[in-house]
Parts: sequence; C-alpha cells; structure tokens
Amino acid sequence: MSFWKVAAAQYEPRKTSLTEQVAHHLEFVRAAARQQCQLLVFPSLSLLGCDYSRRALPAPPDLSLLDPLCYAATTWRMTIIAGLPVEYNDRFIRGIAVFAPWRKNAWDLPSESWCMSGPSFQNHHGGR
Repeated sequence: MSFWKVAAAQYEPRKTSLTEQVAHHLEFVRAAARQQCQLLVFPSLSLLGCDYSRRALPAPPDLSLLDPLCYAATTWRMTIIAGLPVEYNDRFIRGIAVFAPWRKNAWDLPSESWCMSGPSFQNHHGGR
C-alpha cells in the first residue's frame, strides 16, 4: 500500500489581488514541498480571498495568471487544489482548479467536462 502526504492550507482570508493571492498560495506550496507533500488543498474560493460575504461571484480570473501554480505543481510533483469561481449554466459558482504535476496546464479540457452539480447543504458560514 502506498501512502500520500496531504496538507491543508489554513489561514486568515486576505482581500488582495489575484496576483497576490497566487503568491500567497505559492508560499504554502513551498512549505508543503519541504515536507514532501503530494497533495495540497486550499479553502473554498481561496484564489478570491475566501470572501463568503459576496452574494454573486465574479467571473473566473484570467487563467494565465494561474500559470505559476501549474509550474509549481510540475516542479514539486504535487497536486494542488485551489478554489475559484467557474461558469456553469450561464452563472458563476464555487469551483476548484486542480493543478497536477503531469499536466502542462489546468485548462486543456472544456469546463463542461469537469462541472457537475450536487446537492446543496448548509455550511457553518451560512452559505449554500
């Protein structure tokens, strides 16, 4: 049986630009890499600063701004999961971006291939 080292990034939400959010994520990636982690998971909407007060989510970011996370996944042979809005049924919903070490980028498949709806549930932040 093989074992994985998994890390979860936990931090106070920051209201900064996407570029600064990516840089902040990379600090956690480097720390996880020093511990030889294979999977690093960030909070919901982490690339937006985890802002749960928004009623409507903004459009997904310019994907080229996320390239440093693709590069980091390849460099450190680590799968990185970060939260961001995705478009689904003509609206923006909470989603994830998966940066995998074996993929050149996270965007080479159409979003329809990766989007699926599921049951809604109440969370401790009051959101659905």
